[in-house]
Amino acid sequence: MSGTISWCSRAHPLNQLLRDGQAWRWGAEEEAARKDLLAAVKSGTLLQIPVRSAPFTLYTDWSRSGLGAVLCQKIKGEERVVAYASKSCSVTEANYSSYEGEGLAAVWGVTHFRVYLQGRHFTLVTDNQPLLWLMKNQMLTGRNAWWAMRLQEYEFDIQHRPGKTLQHADGLSRSPPPPKEPQMAAAADQ
Repeated sequence: MSGTISWCSRAHPLNQLLRDGQAWRWGAEEEAARKDLLAAVKSGTLLQIPVRSAPFTLYTDWSRSGLGAVLCQKIKGEERVVAYASKSCSVTEANYSSYEGEGLAAVWGVTHFRVYLQGRHFTLVTDNQPLLWLMKNQMLTGRNAWWAMRLQEYEFDIQHRPGKTLQHADGLSRSPPPPKEPQMAAAADQ
């Protein structure tokens, strides 16, 4: 994951050469950046370009700090990351129960990656077993009913896996980006 996230900083010495008015000087720093980027490309630490025929798997997680989602595809028998996403929790979201928070993470992750998931079957993986119940229950109320309605347009299966196997989504939920502005809970978001 670090190879994907740090691409810009790794390429910085090379990008500086492309600036207007910049004198062209290829030195040890530029050569080291070139070798580092080539190694990252060869190692497969970069994001996978989505393959139309391959199924998607979406991993989601909630913590009191934030939400994390990782979209993957299995390519030639190997699971590859297509995209990462995280967001900070509002004050209200940070006070959700574990069940509600994991539900929020699932709905947020699915809607965040809707351009990849809409109209395709995918697998949603969560570490919260009661979430399996959400889509099967016909007598939902309040927030749970709202979330179930938002997910009805998607075709997916939900799988439960222990939290220790979802380290990528867990890491994103525990260190989300800071909120861009003070957040207020809105009725439509509930």
